[in-house]
Amino acid sequence: MPIHPHVNQAVLATHPTTHPAAVAHLTLATGEVECRPGDGPAWSVLPTGGAVPAGTRLRTGPAVRCEFRLNDGSEVRLDENTELTLASPSRFDLASGQAWSSVAHRGAPAARPFEAVAHAVTFTALGTQFDLRSQPAEVTLTVAEGSVRVAGGSSEVVVPAGQQLTCPDGHLGDPKPVRDLALATRWLNEILVMKGRDDPELARRLDDLFAHIGEAKMSFLYEDEVRALGDHCVVPLTRYIQSSRSAGQEAKRATAARIVADVAPPWAIPDLLKLLNDDNGEVRSAAARALGRLTGQTMGRSPEQWREDTRFECEPSVNAWQKWWQENRERYPGVARGQAEMKKG
Repeated sequence: MPIHPHVNQAVLATHPTTHPAAVAHLTLATGEVECRPGDGPAWSVLPTGGAVPAGTRLRTGPAVRCEFRLNDGSEVRLDENTELTLASPSRFDLASGQAWSSVAHRGAPAARPFEAVAHAVTFTALGTQFDLRSQPAEVTLTVAEGSVRVAGGSSEVVVPAGQQLTCPDGHLGDPKPVRDLALATRWLNEILVMKGRDDPELARRLDDLFAHIGEAKMSFLYEDEVRALGDHCVVPLTRYIQSSRSAGQEAKRATAARIVADVAPPWAIPDLLKLLNDDNGEVRSAAARALGRLTGQTMGRSPEQWREDTRFECEPSVNAWQKWWQENRERYPGVARGQAEMKKG
């Protein structure tokens, strides 16, 4: 998944209000995001970190996705070809496209709830994460966490997490279970990748995807999604292989190792070396294959031998790899930074 070279990846840790009416700031973008004041004559480019006053219209073009952080800590993300108006600190009006909201829990009972409006339907978040997709004749709500109260005309329904609701022409349909929540919101992946390899939300999303591998009928779709994250999946997958969470899940551990072997960059070499000591021959074989790809070395043992031989029989080759690494680690200057990321969390 390509990242535009001009992207500023720094997410604002704090957001001091630089304009009296500012209700949000642009924190991440994969390209140019345009804005227009409610009564303004023309669109202009909003820079990363730029303040967004109430009533501002916002839009993204093809292949442009972005994230805004509101002053209360809530987040609103826009998919490509999306237009909405950030009407107030607690409401947006979606004209077209797709938007994701992660709503901060509002402590006081009297606090104004967060609302989104599309096709004359009002979606009120009850401390939640939800996705809205607006098409010419309908709007579809997908609830990832918490619940959302939906009101259209004289009808009202509360949609819980894991459910989806389609509203054609402003009329409320019936909530239905979402088969593939992670796949339904896959457009978020590019934004999460920009946040860094150790981002907890990225790790949770990868866990959700990986949970379906080997169990769902369309298992290959989930594996493809994991691979599409590139080297950003290496940290959580390696942690999974090495942790107690994967105990007894040998098929999944082997699958995780194979994915790591295909996408691991040089900074993952130290952890690949650790996997050579794994009890699972498939894991050892995958680690050896990755090391061969990255270094051109085999230490006299093929991936097939790492799979078929016992750990005891592989020990001389493990020692040879450790010796080689001590003598050659300076040739891989990115390792220190990558390992620092591995230790986070």
